[in-house]
Amino acid sequence: MCKLLISIAYPEEYDLLLKYRNFIDIVDLKDVECGESLGCPSLRLVRYVLERRKFEISIPIGDITNYISCIKFLIEYLDSINVNYIKVGLFTRDIESIENIVKNIRNLCNNSKLVIACFGDYHSIDDIINMLDICRRYDIEIFMIDTKFKNYNKSIVDILGIDNLCKIVELCHINNIKIALAGKLNFDSIKTLLNYVRPDIIGLRSCICDKSRNSIISEKLLITLLRTLGRL
Repeated sequence: MCKLLISIAYPEEYDLLLKYRNFIDIVDLKDVECGESLGCPSLRLVRYVLERRKFEISIPIGDITNYISCIKFLIEYLDSINVNYIKVGLFTRDIESIENIVKNIRNLCNNSKLVIACFGDYHSIDDIINMLDICRRYDIEIFMIDTKFKNYNKSIVDILGIDNLCKIVELCHINNIKIALAGKLNFDSIKTLLNYVRPDIIGLRSCICDKSRNSIISEKLLITLLRTLGRL
């Protein structure tokens, strides 16, 4: 069964999700105001959520262009507090830089699962397949495709198309890699992914916010989502 991940940016959103904790699998903590797709959340938000932990927790460390030493510290710290998923966005097309990042972080997690993310509106389909091959060679457990740029309305389904997404999901599963899909998904594209593409995880935020991903999650839209998914 596909896991449902909801991204939050504010403590009150976590309080809302607690009301529906039986219907949500993963809560992802992020900064939605920093200009990064996978913005690292504040320590305040991390502490607030971990003190009230009822879900699997996912935390991104940012959109990374090259390997620098603080990445090691941040991943090791998050692993030490038993975060379930640590996400690393690869914001570069340079294949040597990508491999260097993955090579340097692959063995940093003892408790957490490492998620390597690319961006379907920044990387070509060939880039994505090359990155997936690097993940295969370095035994990465989870590969993710998101969108980098959030200021337009095309979802990852619109950008890459069903055939390409199905191909990537098949390649992941052949190589025993789980696949997560996110990026401006609306209710129609969610249904398409679940019916035809069948990823292991779908990640959502924009479709349950009233105005934009920077605004607060709407309880009404959250209920609509859970009903659309047949979870409520």
